[in-house]
Amino acid sequence: MQLNNGKWIQGTGEYSVGSINPPVESGQLLADNEFLLDDGSWVNDANITIAGGLLVFTNASTGNHSRQYLILTSGRHYRLRLKISGFSSGSIRLEMGASVSDAFTADGVYETYMTSLSTALDIEARTNGTTLNVEWVTLEEVPEGYPLMNKGDKFLKCTSNGTISWKSDQAYGEWEWKQCVNTNSTGDCRIQIISDTPEAYGLSNAYLIDWYIGTGLRLGRISTLPSFATLAGSGITWGGNEIDVWYSVKVTRTLDGSFSIYQKGGALGDIWTLVSTTGGSGTNPVTDTTHTESKYFVLDFDTGDRISNIIMRPAVQQ
Repeated sequence: MQLNNGKWIQGTGEYSVGSINPPVESGQLLADNEFLLDDGSWVNDANITIAGGLLVFTNASTGNHSRQYLILTSGRHYRLRLKISGFSSGSIRLEMGASVSDAFTADGVYETYMTSLSTALDIEARTNGTTLNVEWVTLEEVPEGYPLMNKGDKFLKCTSNGTISWKSDQAYGEWEWKQCVNTNSTGDCRIQIISDTPEAYGLSNAYLIDWYIGTGLRLGRISTLPSFATLAGSGITWGGNEIDVWYSVKVTRTLDGSFSIYQKGGALGDIWTLVSTTGGSGTNPVTDTTHTESKYFVLDFDTGDRISNIIMRPAVQQ
């Protein structure tokens, strides 16, 4: 079931439909991206050289970097790919000012997406004694939110805090969506499944999937008391790499009531990862059979929060 196949029911919030544009056809932006010319395009710190078509790190210290100036526009979004070979020790990462990638610690081809906070791109050693080669690196501009919108280019955006819902009788199976929490969100970004009303927390009996400020992603059971019982709570708190980034969330519930919650995207990459409760609370998977019938699927977002590509797959009774 896709986002535009349901009939949304107006609640207490205001929402609008937006669109992710196709990738910007910027082409490859870097000069000497295969390190063949050594023409001054890259400015290298100590223990970093260009030789034989390679960017060579030889026992480089943490913070040593190779930089290309005036290549980025702050606030714009980029796709980067690079190939590492001859790895011996250490690690490197890509930096756009305070915007940084994960560290790369082995030979291979890597791809990452970043929002620039600078006009310069750095390839930086992150460990003392870094020794490896970079064979090539590419840089292309892409639109905000790309690539996680690869199954559709529409999203629903909250323009005024509150709820919106659609009718759904699915109480078992899978629920999947892509979600982006706004930087300025002051509360929770909540999604209710298996809900008996189209109302928000405190007015519904449901299960709640919640980006909770200061706590992270959690799955809980709610009731009209009101009460919240954490079933699976992440110990990973919100940080700069989690807000304003598109993540995918998937919840499964088997016919015996066993829930699992998964996440991918951003720093997690493109592989579904079981949400860890280490440092949080509850267990994942977790079994709960309190609510067994559903009438609504409910969003309760803050202004700027977005969702896309909602898919529901019902469980089949054997």
